[in-house]
Amino acid sequence: MRKILVVLLLLGVMVSCSEDESTPNEQSPEFPENLSLIAQKVAAEDTITIRGEHFSDQEIYTVTFAKNKTGKLIETQSEVLKVQVPKEAQSGEVRLTYKNRTEVVGTVVIIEFPKVTHLSKTSLNTGDLLTIHGSGFLTDEKYTVTFTDSVIGALQEITENTIQVVVPENAESGTVTLTYNGETKEIGAIEIIQKGETRLFAYVAYDKIVELNPEDGTEIETIATVGADYLGKLNYSPINDELIGLQSYGAVTPSYDFTRIHITTGEVSRTELKHYEDLVMTAEGKLYAYVAYDKIVELNPEDGTEIGTIATLGADYFGKMVYAKATHELIGLQSYGTTTPGYDLTKINIATGEVSRIVLKHYEDLVMTTEGKLYAYVAYDKIVELNPEDGSEITTIATLGADYFGKMVYAKATHELIGLQSYGTTTPGYDFTKINIATGEVSRTELKHYEDLIIKN
Repeated sequence: MRKILVVLLLLGVMVSCSEDESTPNEQSPEFPENLSLIAQKVAAEDTITIRGEHFSDQEIYTVTFAKNKTGKLIETQSEVLKVQVPKEAQSGEVRLTYKNRTEVVGTVVIIEFPKVTHLSKTSLNTGDLLTIHGSGFLTDEKYTVTFTDSVIGALQEITENTIQVVVPENAESGTVTLTYNGETKEIGAIEIIQKGETRLFAYVAYDKIVELNPEDGTEIETIATVGADYLGKLNYSPINDELIGLQSYGAVTPSYDFTRIHITTGEVSRTELKHYEDLVMTAEGKLYAYVAYDKIVELNPEDGTEIGTIATLGADYFGKMVYAKATHELIGLQSYGTTTPGYDLTKINIATGEVSRIVLKHYEDLVMTTEGKLYAYVAYDKIVELNPEDGSEITTIATLGADYFGKMVYAKATHELIGLQSYGTTTPGYDFTKINIATGEVSRTELKHYEDLIIKN
């Protein structure tokens, strides 16, 4: 009997051992596989989704952002992990940690409202260029700059540290706000000075820049003394509220400076550069130059350095260059032939560099208005309007007579063409001549001679 009990006991032990060996060991949950996080732009406290396999709501996962900022787990499913972005999160890699193992699952860009430090100017005219300085601007994001009263400005350029915006025509003095990603903040205030004002400047040869009264040409004040070196190719620059031009020095082999005159402070700065035959500054603050008998280039309006070539024009001389905002083109007259010169209306598409030429007669000067109207002076005769598409004459604006008319500019506020008209031969006299474009009325006021006129509309 005792032997039987021993045998049964041994059999029981063997069966028990056999069952233990046949039962698989329970395995600890594995690290999730096939992890992915689509690179995305998110704001603090947004929810991101990490996709993968083998997540378990019974386990603890840790999701960290750049600078070891930990996100809050919102939801765990077998193939999805949802995490709230912490307030202190920064752009960079996102990591998943589970049981002492960590893997990178993707990257995020944290959307933050830019830090604005200051506005470039606090007193401006409508149409001026305002630069917003700061950090954290994203060039591929959408920003909205709003002026008083709820008038949105047109953005011109976005860099990492600046936004450039044109002050809209109907803006009023008051606050400026910036809107980004649904959030709006007040970033400063501006004063609209003399809204719609036209300011007229003149160059006294080998001496100074003065401001003139656009009504009658009388001198208001001296803006700056520029010295005995000749200053030409003058333009108004909206970027820093300046006049810019080329100043030559030396007689046998002339050299040239890129000269800038601040019209408020009178400060003059000069940077050496090579010669250009003509300069044109656009209302958006882009500066283009003509290299004689060759090409059009873009210059940096801060120092005159070449940025790049816009178009090659060939050996025929190109002059009377103006900017057409509506079509983003440079337009001028290109001459060819020597004994009997011919002329083309030449148009350069700035974006593509495409050049088109249309035969037309010669004009002594061209002016393009901000509204896209093109006017030309027929020497010793009249002002006509041209079709900017093909250069054909549309109509005669006014007859000026046999006295030569030059230095023509357009005054937007009064819709007039302004220039200097000379008379007499032995001792020439000069008139400040204004042409009302709408009525054709011509008025002339005697004044002294100026080498150039520059207008700020």
